[in-house]
Amino acid sequence: VSPEAAAAGIQAPVFLSHSRADALPLSYHSERVFAGVAHDQKVLYLNDWDAAHARDMDENPAGYGRQFAAFLNQFAPEFSR
Repeated sequence: VSPEAAAAGIQAPVFLSHSRADALPLSYHSERVFAGVAHDQKVLYLNDWDAAHARDMDENPAGYGRQFAAFLNQFAPEFSR
């Protein structure tokens, strides 16, 4: 299954956070997934935190927390309390 192709069927709000330093997959993959989501309840953060794959929250927990809190406040406020 292609994540880019599957994105069109996503109905829930989408949070994507991708490190520009991630070598596999490259950040353009997240950009393609983001573009493929058919609705506007989505955010994409391309971070310059020098984080390896799936390590944005480890490299900058405060920054990642702010991003995710903003996402919840905007698209799922009942979960942000």
